[in-house]
Amino acid sequence: MIDDMTTRPFAANLLAGRTALVTGGGSGLGRAIAEGLSAAGANLVIAARRKDRLDLAAQEIRAATGNPVDVDLVDTERRSRHWRVATRSTSSSTTPAGSSRRRRVTTARTDGTASSI
Repeated sequence: MIDDMTTRPFAANLLAGRTALVTGGGSGLGRAIAEGLSAAGANLVIAARRKDRLDLAAQEIRAATGNPVDVDLVDTERRSRHWRVATRSTSSSTTPAGSSRRRRVTTARTDGTASSI
């Protein structure tokens, strides 16, 4: 729970009008990140596998920040089916999102330039 300004990682309205999606937002580090983003004014969507934790986290983040929080319950069976289909139709080197395999990420900026890491 966010108690005072010393525990907030961002300025109060830094993310006002923007939307943030946090996976794993029902507990642990994901929840802490979700609280910080909501405290910064972001419209928050948290996703997790356990409905009880997801609902509790959303309720507590709303109470702590006064900002709306939407929830998305992750369907792990559907994700597994999609992954099985994808691996049958692609090469054996395919890896799931979030795996340790390094990927190039390109970020588009509002001034029309882009950067890659």
